[in-house]
Amino acid sequence: MKGFNRYLAGLILFAGFVCCGHDEPAINNDFTVQAFNPVNVNKTNNIQTYVHYMPWFENKQSSANGQWGIHWTMSTRNPDNVDENGRHEIASHFYPLIEPYASGDPNLIEYHLLLMKYAGIDGLLIDWYGSTDFNDYGQNRRNCEILIDLLGKTGLKFAVVYEDRTIKAACTIDPSFDRISGAQYDMQYLEQNYFKNSAYINIKGKPLLLVFGPEEFHTPAEWEEILSVLSVEPCFVVLNGKSTETAPFSCGEYIWVDNTDLDTKYAKKDLFDM
Repeated sequence: MKGFNRYLAGLILFAGFVCCGHDEPAINNDFTVQAFNPVNVNKTNNIQTYVHYMPWFENKQSSANGQWGIHWTMSTRNPDNVDENGRHEIASHFYPLIEPYASGDPNLIEYHLLLMKYAGIDGLLIDWYGSTDFNDYGQNRRNCEILIDLLGKTGLKFAVVYEDRTIKAACTIDPSFDRISGAQYDMQYLEQNYFKNSAYINIKGKPLLLVFGPEEFHTPAEWEEILSVLSVEPCFVVLNGKSTETAPFSCGEYIWVDNTDLDTKYAKKDLFDM
């Protein structure tokens, strides 16, 4: 009886192998991915919605030194510390569902862009740290340009928020660095590499250029000299309350989140025609 059971088990096992072999699907070596052009998301309000985007996050795999980037640590947190829920200790009020990421990861960028697209967002205002390679500015710029290259997949637009404070940092690191010339080169870089992009945001035919501040150049004469290297006049928009430092070369202000009351923030809204 034991021999019969072994024989029967062997037949069943053999039959199982045979059946599995017949059930395997044929491999189609001709399969190709078909790409489609992006389509518009239906919106109930036609006002263009743009988001301020920071391309400055680095993890150990993406950073040049194999360490967590400063924007995950802010010199006060250690992401190598993981709590009982598996969460890294990061310098953020909110924890990313996809874990701390690298801003230059194409898969991450596509994910972010799709989320924005489905949310009805029309474009990104990318925080831009200039054309130099001081500190982490070069990596930020490279991340920015990977992002720009992928915008076409979703049909989103973009413009730049210039961080003129990077000029001060450059002068601190290299005392021979010329403030005005450095900012002028940044403007030329923007015009040559971004303004002509079909996805770049234009306001009344002018490329939109924002500055987070200004934080370094505080007189209209300085901005006149800096912007003079551009062949096309930009729609230059500054931080709320800062247009006295840039007018008549700026054309508007934008609001940033702080403790200033809204009445004060909107007090000058009728002074600008955009």
